[in-house]
Amino acid sequence: MIADTLENLLKSRYKDIFAKLEPFIAGATPEMALGKHVIDEDRIFALVSHYSTKPLEKGRMEYHKKYTDVQLLLAGEEWINYTPLKGLSDTEPFSTENDIGFTTSPEQGFSSILLHPGILAVFHPSDAHMPQIAVKGSVPVVKVVIKIDAGLFN
Repeated sequence: MIADTLENLLKSRYKDIFAKLEPFIAGATPEMALGKHVIDEDRIFALVSHYSTKPLEKGRMEYHKKYTDVQLLLAGEEWINYTPLKGLSDTEPFSTENDIGFTTSPEQGFSSILLHPGILAVFHPSDAHMPQIAVKGSVPVVKVVIKIDAGLFN
């Protein structure tokens, strides 16, 4: 898991693959079209969504096997909780078609990251995360989740 600023991501502080994201992120606004935006064929794409945040007790820990998530808010704020996936149990069968699984919450607790415009979080397949959690009550959010084929990090 990586939590950092958008500024550092755009400076390609991490791996060269993040440089491919710069044109898309530079043009990302809260008014952009909802849905899927292809960045690099099926290896890198973005999903833009609108929703309202929810209370912690309605949150679910999720994980992915094929894609690493780069989660970036364009409007609003939310907590996103994180814990290593190792040792957690699935609460329902993993959906290969949607590349998503849901797990139990960790007994030892989790770390929380406050996302707001300009702050991002990166979750690899070894990370469980619980997005969309309200900070001080439900607020509308515009979020981009950039999906990067996890094999590109090898």
